[in-house]
Amino acid sequence: TDKGFDKATFEKQMSVMRGQILNLTQALKDGKTPIQLVQMPRVVVERSCSGSQGRIVQMSNAFTQTFHCRKPFFSSW
Repeated sequence: TDKGFDKATFEKQMSVMRGQILNLTQALKDGKTPIQLVQMPRVVVERSCSGSQGRIVQMSNAFTQTFHCRKPFFSSW
């Protein structure tokens, strides 16, 4: 096992990456430019927990999308 591995941090990073993939695939489908891609709302796609039964925790393949519309604190212009 990896001593520095933190499952919670890993899941947060995966949620961000899933959102980036979702935005990228949508931008490609819609024929958007790179500028339009970076202007799309940020999306976090989190894995939904299906619950637990006793000591066994089951992870489902269901996901929840959260849109973040906050403007970035920096600007290129």
